[in-house]
Amino acid sequence: MPKKITLQSKISLNHGPAIPVLGYGTACVGPRTQIGPMLPIALDAGYRLIDTAMIYMTERIVGDAISKAHIPRSDIFITTKVWKDAMRAGAVRESAEESLDNLHLEYVDLLLIHRPLRAFNVEAWHVLEDLLAEGKTKAIGVSNFTQAHLEAIREQSSKVPAVNQIENHPFFYRKELIQYCNQHHILVESYAPLMVGKKLQDPRLGIIAKSHRKTPAQVILRWNIQHGFVPIPCSVNAQHIRENAQIFDFTLSLQEMTEMDGWNENFEIYPDKEE
Repeated sequence: MPKKITLQSKISLNHGPAIPVLGYGTACVGPRTQIGPMLPIALDAGYRLIDTAMIYMTERIVGDAISKAHIPRSDIFITTKVWKDAMRAGAVRESAEESLDNLHLEYVDLLLIHRPLRAFNVEAWHVLEDLLAEGKTKAIGVSNFTQAHLEAIREQSSKVPAVNQIENHPFFYRKELIQYCNQHHILVESYAPLMVGKKLQDPRLGIIAKSHRKTPAQVILRWNIQHGFVPIPCSVNAQHIRENAQIFDFTLSLQEMTEMDGWNENFEIYPDKEE
């Protein structure tokens, strides 16, 4: 019998520490200062994966919250990212070290290249490999990378990304990219899993939610969990933060999962701009 998944469950990466199955994102719509009061609520609700990035301007807020929380550092999984403005010679390391300073940390658990910049992807990746070897991050990965970007890294590096963080939900479900990631043991992490509230009123979603006495948002997050994705929803609503964590007491049927898998309509909230 498979082990029951809970909020405390983790997924093994192809290198580095195991990652919690659900995270709290900090790229919310609106003033970034709203994140500050929400982080203690998220931590109190049991979230242990916190996702931030230089471009979000939330690293200092996250760092302050962690320093004030009575939770061992080893129990919290922190992800941050190198923005494309730093994708040039000498700047990747500088960006990562600035992030560590912002976060008041000696290391992050996962460091990602935030967006692909084709001319510099592989070179930037090699810098991340150096930072990994130096202990400034426990794992390295990418975000918004296509199969072509991932293949270039795989062909020219000794280590493949631990994670590819992409926009991922039933209405934007890139099966070929996900299949490639699975084939190469690259974990898919889902950002904007709740589509910033759009599509949550879809009547098909409402029917499934009603049958389980759950919210549409909880159904979407559960779909992610059952696929083995790690969703990182962002909310500045305390009730929603708690509700988003209450997805481990029900299971979508195979029929429901298959139906939701068929909803893709390339409904992309944050269109990738390949460069």
